[in-house]
Amino acid sequence: MSDKIEYDSDNRISYDKADDTLYIWKAPCQGKLGAVLLYHDPKDFTMVSLDTDEVGTIVGIEITNVLKIIKKFNTENN
Repeated sequence: MSDKIEYDSDNRISYDKADDTLYIWKAPCQGKLGAVLLYHDPKDFTMVSLDTDEVGTIVGIEITNVLKIIKKFNTENN
């Protein structure tokens, strides 16, 4: 995804096909931005993280390598 993503209340979901990265906005940032890593697999470079701001608001969710995650956790594969 681009180096800087701006909050857009009219379009809260951004997808970058080239990077296979999905970003879902929840709220505009209030101050400094941080992240909490929820899932990461260094073998296939998949990652899910929550972006939070300094007042504890969840700003958004970032998912990298979306297609790999979908295939990996597809319950129909079990």
